[in-house]
Amino acid sequence: MTQENASPAKCGKRIWWVVLVLGIISGIGFFLVSPRVNQISRFDLPVSVEFVTASSLRNKLLNSAAPLKLVNMWATWCAPCVAEMPHLLKLYKNYRDRGVELYLVSMDLKEEVRNVEKFLDDQGVDFVTYLKDQKDNDFINEVNPDWSGGLPASMIFDAKGEMKNFWIGDLSYEDFEKEVLRYLESGKSQ
Repeated sequence: MTQENASPAKCGKRIWWVVLVLGIISGIGFFLVSPRVNQISRFDLPVSVEFVTASSLRNKLLNSAAPLKLVNMWATWCAPCVAEMPHLLKLYKNYRDRGVELYLVSMDLKEEVRNVEKFLDDQGVDFVTYLKDQKDNDFINEVNPDWSGGLPASMIFDAKGEMKNFWIGDLSYEDFEKEVLRYLESGKSQ
């Protein structure tokens, strides 16, 4: 089409289409790099939190062939639990290739599952975790009759699902590592 044949209306439509296409491309580009959008998309696929009773947790431990299982009872409202979570996750990252499994069991109320998911998502948890689905005292007594219910509480189980150690209170990364290595290196977890 020559300049003589191009009407002002046709040129205006072309410009309108070019502006529209550029606007769409810019919008898509902004959408893909926006931190807010990336944050929202993380919640489209929430952390996997399953409800467990003490007996269903016990079955999971018995059915796992991992040489060592570290179970941590925690809650979002428990400051020491929140403080030790990065240590647990670092330990798991560093030792999962050596057969260490980490079981995080939230003692929050079932109604708080969204808060639990958000906290775990913020921590970067990318594996299945658990939330107790039982009355507190029943769960506590079934897990360990000697447990007062204090949090955080951690346990180490061997490959056969036998409890090897239990403690209440938060630990540093180094203390968790000592406990894990104690059983991995001694062969007690076999």
